[in-house]
Order: sequence, then structure tokens, then C-alpha cells
Amino acid sequence: HDFQRSLRHRAKERDFVMEQVLSAPASALNNAMSVRYVGEDGVGEGPMRELLAMIAGDLFGPDSFLFTQAPNGTHATIRAYENGNVTNDIPNERMQYMRMAGRLLGLSVTQRQPFGVNLCTGIVKVLLGRSKNVDWRDLRSYDTQLYNTMEAIAKAETQEDLETVAPGITFVCSGMRTDKTEIEGKKDAEPGAVNVTDVPLIEGGENVAVTHKNRLKFVRLYAKKRMFGTVQNEIESLAKGFQEILPLQLSRCLSVGELSALFRGPEKLDIADLKANIVYSDGYHSTSAVIRWFWEIVGEMSFEEQRRLLMFWSGCPIPPLHGFSPKLNSNGEAWAIQKMKAAPTSLPMASTCMYLLRLPPYPNKNTLKERLELALRFGTHGYDQA
Repeated sequence: HDFQRSLRHRAKERDFVMEQVLSAPASALNNAMSVRYVGEDGVGEGPMRELLAMIAGDLFGPDSFLFTQAPNGTHATIRAYENGNVTNDIPNERMQYMRMAGRLLGLSVTQRQPFGVNLCTGIVKVLLGRSKNVDWRDLRSYDTQLYNTMEAIAKAETQEDLETVAPGITFVCSGMRTDKTEIEGKKDAEPGAVNVTDVPLIEGGENVAVTHKNRLKFVRLYAKKRMFGTVQNEIESLAKGFQEILPLQLSRCLSVGELSALFRGPEKLDIADLKANIVYSDGYHSTSAVIRWFWEIVGEMSFEEQRRLLMFWSGCPIPPLHGFSPKLNSNGEAWAIQKMKAAPTSLPMASTCMYLLRLPPYPNKNTLKERLELALRFGTHGYDQA
């Protein structure tokens, strides 16, 4: 009961912090920030990392009302708004949430904490102020099947080739979902009612044939309409928030791939790099039995289990962008493992601000594994002055 009450308390705190992120001046957010949870002793960068990780889970998780998986299932895109679809999901408030999400994405870069999210490249281009560069190639991260179709049209070498791959097409985007009240003017339409229709890409587009000469214009307009047609206001709000934290004059040196990597973070744990940068203390050495067992257990973990270990150890489930060297940490702290003076039945403990993991002197590998699994299952949120 105490654990569930703590989670509910944390949810309220996240809502409060989200409001603060939106209302605070961007200059204040770009300064060093410190977080302390009410009723807990931990304070500093560790709780800050945990807070950002939890908010990222809210924003980009499967239950998010702002983002969803793109059709290809590998990248995140903006969820289209539907009237009455989600509690409190009203258009004006939604735009404020999108601006807040943009600010948080900016903070993930300035605070050097990846959110573990794969954003579609078209969205990343807009965040970088390069919306004019969005074209059919960005469909690869959005909808692979549609990308293949647009590629065939774009690469058609003759009119005959074009007629073979896409006969009789015009300048319309087919199958667009649109609010019925907007299309039909029905004030009594049911909340959330949508209409699937063909939307012209240019004025009178339904009567303009796609030819070999104008095909590149068609695939560019089609790609933009398919990716952004129902979420144009949302993506503008997202970009506004992001650029408030990371202005265009600072982000212009980043490529789309580089910014995507900053959002996503490493997709595997480099155990060798982590081991090479660990500092041992209070009686532990690299050859100690507990340490050897620990690294064997880490090597046997799935990546999701390793993410929970990193969350427990540092407050962030994503491996550091540039490795585990203390020279690359914002506070210069080395990742460390300390011998904990406690009974072999005790659970491991951590001080996330100092990247410090404390392990009792367990008698065997099985006990260490059991105690560690228990700690990672129930102890990845919350801070004490251990």
C-alpha cells in the first residue's frame, strides 16, 4: 500500500513539474537544476535524472495521448487529435502540452540525458528548423510501405515507368482522417467521429495529373501531408518549445542523425567500457569474488534488465551518450562500486548522484543475483541517503 501511495504521489509531482517546465523561462531551465522529492533525503542530479526519465516514459510510452508509434512500428510520431478521445485532451491545452514536450526534448539534449525515443526523421528536421527539407525519403522512418511506393514514383525514369508503378494518380492524398464536423459541418456529430477522405495537395489537385515532370513535387507534398497533415499545429508547438531551449543558432551544427541519436541514446550497454571505468572502494577490487559474480550477472542480463540496473545505479535507464569515463560526466563523478557493511541478506543500495553502487559481501553468486533482482524490481524509484 505504501508503494502504491508513493507512485500516486510521484504522479502528482510529475504533473506539477510539467507545469513548471512550461512556465519557467528557458534561461532558467538551461541552468543547472536540482530536484528533491518531498519525504526523501536524496537531492541533486540523480533525482533530476530520474524525473526526466519518468516524464519521458509518460510522454512517449504506449499510453501517451501526445505520441504514438508510426505505421512502421519502429519510430515515434505525433498522435492525431480526436475529439473526446482522452480526458483533458482539448485543442488549446494539447498545444501547451506539445510545447512542453518540445522543451523537455531540448532538455534531454542540454542535460545530456537521452529519452530513449526514436522520433521520425521528418519531426527531427522540423525541430532543427529544416521543414523545407522534409521529403519522401523521410517516409522511411514513418511508413516503410508508403516509402517504397513514393520511391518508385520518384525514381520513375520515363512517363511509361510512372504509369506502370502508379497509373492515373492525381495531386491528392488519399485516405486522410479528418474530423467529420470539419468536413460535413455537423454540429451534432458524435465526439471522436472521423471521416476518411481524399485531400487535395494543391488547389484543384483532384484534377491535376501526376506526370514524369511534376512527380517529385507530388511525392514531396504527399509525404508532408501524410506525416503532418492532421498534426500541423502540434508539430509547430513542439518545435517552438524545443527551440526555446535549444535555439536554431545552437542546433544548426547538428545533423538529423546526430540529433536523433541524442534523443535515442545508445541501444546497447557497453559492459567492457563500464568495467574499464569503475572505481572500487572499501575492500572491493576487480578480482573480488562478489565483483566477478556481479559482472557475470550483468553479462547474462537482457538489455531491459540492464536498463533497470542503470536506472537503479544512476537515475537514468539509458547508457551515457559518450561512454562511462568520468571526464564525460557533467559532475565529473566516476561510476563506482563500494563494499557495503551489511548482512548478506541485505539488498544492494545506490547513491545515484555519485553513480555509486553498494554491494554487501554476498556468499555466492545465486544470493547476489537474487538480492540484485529484488532491488531492481522494487528499488528503481525513490531516494534515501544510503
